[in-house]
Amino acid sequence: MNDIAIGRKEIMQALRVTSWITIRRWKKYHKLPIRYLPNQKPMIIVSEIKEWLKEYPKR
Repeated sequence: MNDIAIGRKEIMQALRVTSWITIRRWKKYHKLPIRYLPNQKPMIIVSEIKEWLKEYPKR
């Protein structure tokens, strides 16, 4: 698996969700670490997300 997911579809696939609204909600309420490229495409670093998921149940 690649360590970087670029674009909505790749991010949803990496997090195993089917709705972009879920990702936006996690970002807003739970500080999901999403970055944006200069062309405004969202991206995540998978290793950061794994660490974030370990802390997610505690929030």
